[in-house]
Amino acid sequence: MGEQAPGTDRRAGSWVGVAAVVVILAAFLPWARATVDLLGLGGGPTLDFKGVDIQSDLGVNEGWIMIALAVVALAATAQGALRLLKGVGVAAVLFSGYAALTAASHTTSISPNLEGVHARVSIGYLVIVELLAATGLLVAAMRLSRETGLVAEPPSDDVPPAAAQPNS
Repeated sequence: MGEQAPGTDRRAGSWVGVAAVVVILAAFLPWARATVDLLGLGGGPTLDFKGVDIQSDLGVNEGWIMIALAVVALAATAQGALRLLKGVGVAAVLFSGYAALTAASHTTSISPNLEGVHARVSIGYLVIVELLAATGLLVAAMRLSRETGLVAEPPSDDVPPAAAQPNS
């Protein structure tokens, strides 16, 4: 049997927790911004769309999916389910990358068809923070998985008595 290397998983586990908290917080912050220009005068109203407000193609708002992934990552860390943790990390990176690419297009509820009204939707920087936090979650999961591996025990000089005597 091996034993766990002392103190190695504490930091990596903490980084998983920090990354998961950032993923959760970023979901409640603006991922996209819509600016409405009335009659070309500028200075029109601006609407911010939080991650929890942006509808995904799956029918669930994108921010809530990221929150669910972060909660599962925290539970997997607490239970020591490292394969699940790595899988959740990969899913978080893939989904947040997809969200970063499509957040602006998923806020097309602001597309008035009126003369003189122009709407511009742009990506918010916090969807990039979400992607970076998800990447940090995956990196921390990989480190935790690597660091919590078993440390080989030193070879023993003791030879079991049954193996020391040949059967004749």
